[in-house]
Amino acid sequence: MTSTHIPYPTGVRALWQPLVHIVPLALLGCELMRLRGEQPGRGGRAGWADSADGSTTRSSRITVPSARS
Repeated sequence: MTSTHIPYPTGVRALWQPLVHIVPLALLGCELMRLRGEQPGRGGRAGWADSADGSTTRSSRITVPSARS
């Protein structure tokens, strides 16, 4: 039988769901990067140069559209 989703423990309160769902996948991703010798943000090289010091996030502008129609 095939499945279209990853099974997860039932009965987990909404507060703890990120620990059950997201954290294991993030840890797996980090381990795969380590095994391949990669660095987060491609090490801040080439097209990822702005990720080296976090300026993409720090310098980004957040705009909120007005509620007027």
